[in-house]
Amino acid sequence: MPKIKYISIFLVEGEEAVLKTHSGLPDWFVERIRQISRSKNPIWNVITEGKPVYVTDIGKDTVIDPILKELGIKSYLSIPISSEGKTVGVININSLKKNAFNRVETNLLKTIAQQIEIAINNARYAETLRKAHNELEALIQERTAKLEEINKELQAEIAERKKAEEALEQISHQMELVLNSAGEGICGVDINGDISFLNPTVVRIFGLEANELIGKPRHMIVHHSRPDGTIYPWEECPVYLSLKDGATYYIYNEVFWRENGTSFSVEYITAPVREGDKIVGAVVTFNDITERKRIEEESLRLDKLESLGVLAGGIAHDFNNLLTGIMTTISSTKMDPHISAYAYENLIEAERACTQAKQLTQQLLTFSRGGTPIKKLTSIGQIIRESVSFALSGSNVKCNVSIEGGLWDAEVDREQIAQVITNLLINADQAMPQGGLIRVVADNVIKGAVDSEGSRYTRIIVEDYGIGIPKEHLPKIFDPYFMTKQRGSGLGLAVAYSIIRNHNGYIDVESELGRGTKFYIYIPASTRRAEEERIEQKKTPSGKGKILIMDDERIIRTAAGRALSRIGYEVECASDGAEAIRLYRKAKEINKPFDVVIIDLTVPGGIGGKEAIEKLISIDPEIKAIVSSGYSNDSVMSEFRRYGFRGVLPKPYTIEELTDTLRKVIEEK
Repeated sequence: MPKIKYISIFLVEGEEAVLKTHSGLPDWFVERIRQISRSKNPIWNVITEGKPVYVTDIGKDTVIDPILKELGIKSYLSIPISSEGKTVGVININSLKKNAFNRVETNLLKTIAQQIEIAINNARYAETLRKAHNELEALIQERTAKLEEINKELQAEIAERKKAEEALEQISHQMELVLNSAGEGICGVDINGDISFLNPTVVRIFGLEANELIGKPRHMIVHHSRPDGTIYPWEECPVYLSLKDGATYYIYNEVFWRENGTSFSVEYITAPVREGDKIVGAVVTFNDITERKRIEEESLRLDKLESLGVLAGGIAHDFNNLLTGIMTTISSTKMDPHISAYAYENLIEAERACTQAKQLTQQLLTFSRGGTPIKKLTSIGQIIRESVSFALSGSNVKCNVSIEGGLWDAEVDREQIAQVITNLLINADQAMPQGGLIRVVADNVIKGAVDSEGSRYTRIIVEDYGIGIPKEHLPKIFDPYFMTKQRGSGLGLAVAYSIIRNHNGYIDVESELGRGTKFYIYIPASTRRAEEERIEQKKTPSGKGKILIMDDERIIRTAAGRALSRIGYEVECASDGAEAIRLYRKAKEINKPFDVVIIDLTVPGGIGGKEAIEKLISIDPEIKAIVSSGYSNDSVMSEFRRYGFRGVLPKPYTIEELTDTLRKVIEEK
């Protein structure tokens, strides 16, 4: 391996680590490290801890011996050598490059170290046998010289042979224990590729008894197909190549197959077994890496969502500011008693278009940090019923809804969870263009049914009997913009995935082509119950009080101020936090204080809501303030009371939402 510059092996002798062999080290360096006494240094740290140490940058190592820097070493890998459960030495592998070895190379070097361990232990056993042989030779010579003691010498020889047999039996037993205790699957094949031995891990993973595998062709039983299901010729199998060319192969991205037709991802090493110069078989060591690959795919998916979120969040923030101005202007204009019926209808249509645009920005915000849920204790059953009614209105499918009695409520963002359920229902509807049945089930589950944090979960199942999802598409369905339909944006499932993750929940899917699809949603449940929401009849907005609006967008200040003034409020506006603080202090000094302050969270180049509220509280500890933002990437929006606010108003908002929030804050004691 060209990255390796020096290799050295130390063995423990008493209180010293003695250099036994090396490659490439200069003489002056060898003289200085030939014997290393027990102390705090890299060699003895590895011996004491019994664990490998990989230092990617020697400059950051606090215990490194300065002599290594003199040699020009930039990174090193130290691997303990063990014998009978005890560390007896160290293998040092040095490189003149930082971060010299990747994970695969590190694992390969560890495997080589294991082979060296075996060689050292074999050498020790050989030394024991050599001594026994010498003793026998001495006994034979002594018997020849002294015939009178032949009986005594024969008895001694028998005793020594028995001792050697017991030692060999003990070694064989220890090797069997190691093989049986290994977490990796280990199996041997003969020169024809038939399984010759295996350890219990192999039996456990494949679900077959040992006698069902021994003597059978390994490739045809567990390795007959590639990950995509195509035939895997025996002549291309790395195990076959090991038997043919005597090389060792490390394979990462393949699968092994079980008798029931299921497969699992594996990484494995296949190495030849030799008797002298002749290859007589191979040994295959493998690990099931299904969970590792799932975590890697999960991480990749989150990276994609984060990258998209950076762009989406900025667009949604600016768009929400514009929508807020448009929606409040429309609401204000609708209240004009002199407006014509034709103009009023046009305003209604414009308001509907704004509502659709609001839903689009909400999906964009889900990908960004601005998608942080604003949680409230909510009835999940009520969200499900409303979402089914809304999503399937006018559809030709039938929906059966089954909600467990006493279904647990949860701390959720009501709009976001409704969006998840709606997206899944729309997908199910589109999967059955000729009509069909959708089943929606909600029940309570306890930890153990899902691999996630928390102990109580409200589970939602959305099942259709439509066309299903191809197996090769399942790992990608939660990726942004991945879609197989003619309609849609490719964001629905990615939005659902991101929302549930932001709620510390979990979403999973099962599907069979031609038979349908079933989605599982797990939401951490609360131990408290949500209050039943009262449906109030809409009234014409009205109000009374003195309001201060702080927002850096002129269109929002103008539109919101005009709308509030029209329905009875007295309004003043400020473009940033500094101006808002000045106006609030002045109003308090002349005994004409503001009843409520609406504060924009983010003001580029000026004092924003978080800093402004701190200074306003110092002026008036009883201040009633509402925080507003089109991009709630700050915990202030989801935990507004902790920062001193009395209410929260996400952008964009309608005049009804604005006046409703004002009324609640003004009436709050």
